[in-house]
Amino acid sequence: LLFVGMQAVVGVVISAGYGAVKGAQLGQQLQAEAQAEGRVLTMEELSLKISEIATEEVTDFVYENAILLAVVADILAVLIVWLFFVIRKKKFANEVNIRRIDNQLYPWLVLLGASLAFVVLGVLSLLPEEVMEEYGEASSMLVTTPSFLSILAEVVLVPVCEEIFFRGLIFSRLKKAMPVVWALVISAVLFGIVHGTNPVWFGYAFALGCVFAFTVYKTGSIVSSMILHMVFNLLGGTVLPMALEYVPDVVFYVAALLSLACAVVVLGKLAKLKQLEGTDDSKGSPVSAFDPSDPNRFREV
Repeated sequence: LLFVGMQAVVGVVISAGYGAVKGAQLGQQLQAEAQAEGRVLTMEELSLKISEIATEEVTDFVYENAILLAVVADILAVLIVWLFFVIRKKKFANEVNIRRIDNQLYPWLVLLGASLAFVVLGVLSLLPEEVMEEYGEASSMLVTTPSFLSILAEVVLVPVCEEIFFRGLIFSRLKKAMPVVWALVISAVLFGIVHGTNPVWFGYAFALGCVFAFTVYKTGSIVSSMILHMVFNLLGGTVLPMALEYVPDVVFYVAALLSLACAVVVLGKLAKLKQLEGTDDSKGSPVSAFDPSDPNRFREV
């Protein structure tokens, strides 16, 4: 609720502020134009024209800056959660499962994130044309010209904030109250809902949410899901859509099939990781979910 509520609050506040500024500018501009033509605008006429123009400009502003607005909301929500734990004198990193993972895991996580990007794009390309048309129309409203800030937001800030909430807070609490499978599914459903009502958006967000939660469960740290999320957003949201315009369809489908095989292999290896019961040392500081002294801890990776 905090995550979604903050999105709404930030959207309303920034939209209202932007609308007020644009409204004042438009009012001065319209009055100046009317005076130049020897006309006098009544307050009703002025308000109507400002409302028509400002509403359209505010809508365009929100769509063009949707990612940045979401990031502002995400950061504020994370800060509120951090402050909550500080007040309760609890370590934020421990509470959201930010723990070190073994260096041997990083290449596998990067490979899995890249594979997921190819697989999702491959599945999308196989969907019926009418479904993709609806998806394209919905997505086009949020697509903007890539900039350093938008890429930074999509590839780094959004994954970090979302993983803190959905895997660090929601999934970690749910799995204490119910079987892990149900905790995984429910957290993934919530992750899908937050990403939009479009069936395609929900579908692949739900699938990714399941994989992210499974990875956190097996590694004991949301650092692993952050890496997956970052790699997926970098490739799936920025690099691959541009690169695939110059790649033959046959090459793309072969790459997608190989990526599916890679994803299955990596997930299988993650499933066989040897976990420890405890994850905190005697001082309560974040530690790896694996025993570094055990030579067989990554025997399957």
